[in-house]
Amino acid sequence: MIKKRIQSIDALRGICITAMIFMNNPGNSKYTSPLLLHAPWNGITLADLFFPCFIFVMGMVIPVSFGKRMAKGQTKGQLIAHLLKRSAMLFLIGLFLNAFPCFDMQHVRILGVLQRIALVYFFSGLIFLFSSTMSMFIISAAILIGYYLLLRFVPVPGYGAGVFERTGNLIQYIDLKLLKGHLYTPDWDPEGLLSTLPAIASSLLGILTGCLLVSDKKNTNKLYIMLVCSALAFISSIITQKWFPLNKNLWSSSFVLFTTGFALLLLSVCYWLADINNLATLIKPFIIFGSNAILVYTLSEMMTKILGCVKVEVSSGTLIMLKEWLFENWFAQWAGNYAGSLLYSAAYTLLWFIPMAVLYYKKIFIKI
Repeated sequence: MIKKRIQSIDALRGICITAMIFMNNPGNSKYTSPLLLHAPWNGITLADLFFPCFIFVMGMVIPVSFGKRMAKGQTKGQLIAHLLKRSAMLFLIGLFLNAFPCFDMQHVRILGVLQRIALVYFFSGLIFLFSSTMSMFIISAAILIGYYLLLRFVPVPGYGAGVFERTGNLIQYIDLKLLKGHLYTPDWDPEGLLSTLPAIASSLLGILTGCLLVSDKKNTNKLYIMLVCSALAFISSIITQKWFPLNKNLWSSSFVLFTTGFALLLLSVCYWLADINNLATLIKPFIIFGSNAILVYTLSEMMTKILGCVKVEVSSGTLIMLKEWLFENWFAQWAGNYAGSLLYSAAYTLLWFIPMAVLYYKKIFIKI
């Protein structure tokens, strides 16, 4: 078991959460660069990269945290109980966020970001507990291939098989059958039930990387392996996207490979800086954000909803959202619409750095 804390894991997790908060909170989405918005369907943007990257990091942590627990004498039964408890908490927090502040439970969205994290954490953790390293690699490959075959060959009533468009694909069919009225939009959920399957593969590839990091290999050798695997993931993604397009909504197999390559590349940079050259101070803000990642994400999402609900009366006597008022009066008025939208995102993200820094330096880490 590795004794020294792997700071690059905290840093990468912090980069993901920082990017997710930043890109989820433009001053006005009408004045935001397409790169900072999710791709409408096929293709990939900067905004599409960080949620799967976070799931990859979550997988990386499993060998580290479970290794420590097993070293303290915890049994597999106790670890499964931990998986159940933590997954249930994450799912319920995600459900609470979806319902907040109206709590219209008849129409509440059941799935979501934290719910996907919960499901992926539980199933990938179980696989880790009962599988060897080679088995996890084979399971990951089987999931990615099997997922493609499901979407390619299982027919959808009224549409047939092999539909990779927004309407008529197998993911949509299953979600409408089981969760109609509780989706992100009336006919679609980007965190659908079936598309959680390849997200488990994203986590398993993270677990394999975590196993590498806690191994006895030299740090430089670990870095070279991660860089080679990153290149192989990118190349595999380029090849496979000819059959299964890059698509975050579908969480396509090529998307898993591309985002895994991206996560490994970012991790390699963080690992070189923090764990090989002891230059963690250069990425300290991300380490701080990563130390209470779920907490800051949850609070920031709640605040975003509050800013969208509170109304402010303007000179004309009409009511507008507080967020809209802040954007127009504090940012767009002097910086312009596009720069102002970007600055609003930056200011909102930096606002959350202050309480996270206080918690970090007081050594308060709220684990969910």
